[in-house]
Amino acid sequence: MNKLASRIFCGLALLLVSATATAQDYELPKSATAPVITLDFRGDRLQRIDPAPSLSILSDGTVLMPRSYAHTRAYVGKLTASELQDLLDFIIKENEFLGFHEPTVAAKLAAVDDGRRPNFTHAVTTIIGIALPAHQKTVAVRQLGVGAQVRETEQLLAIEDRLERLMSIVKLGGTKEARNWLEVANGELAAMQPGLEPLVMEDLRSAAVRSDGSFFVQFVRDPGAGFDGVNLAISAPARGDHQIAISRVAP
Repeated sequence: MNKLASRIFCGLALLLVSATATAQDYELPKSATAPVITLDFRGDRLQRIDPAPSLSILSDGTVLMPRSYAHTRAYVGKLTASELQDLLDFIIKENEFLGFHEPTVAAKLAAVDDGRRPNFTHAVTTIIGIALPAHQKTVAVRQLGVGAQVRETEQLLAIEDRLERLMSIVKLGGTKEARNWLEVANGELAAMQPGLEPLVMEDLRSAAVRSDGSFFVQFVRDPGAGFDGVNLAISAPARGDHQIAISRVAP
């Protein structure tokens, strides 16, 4: 099976898993408005307008993203019951979130530190929380992703990446709109860098909707064995044609 066929197969497999996931594998709070999953970032020097977490996913699947800063806006999205269960399974089971022990991880990071790990004065602390009747845990890690990593921080980064991708999808207006931008990105990629494998939804790295109605969307695929990485950014004004910037990263 070639690499393109393999990527398509994996994508179809993920869709099938999501479609057949059994809802309520994890017992949810009885209150529909109870936060189940939260993601927040603390420690930056910007003045926050709303102290609520950057992302809150409620028991009924509602996704809340407050207007944290003056230059941002609030967003609301929605997950289906099966999508919420799949996300909980990804966090709790696949990435062993409940087993994260901060003192142990700190000791492991110190052991692999080569002395070149930067220590920023105003470094951001990533805070991820789970609140279920049977499972409650909050993990806070300062400078997550900076310097050498260990298995536990790599798992936490995977959780952060998936939650941030969900935030980007909500900012763009939902999965359908995000896939439309993915089609635009792949069309431009095929025209400007023929021969590269198409991007997939998992490559969506960030998105922003500015106050003037313009969009910014970024897809990033890290390089790997036998294939190049891609960094593709789309800037779309409120009116007029979008602009594309593509950089290719060799393995």
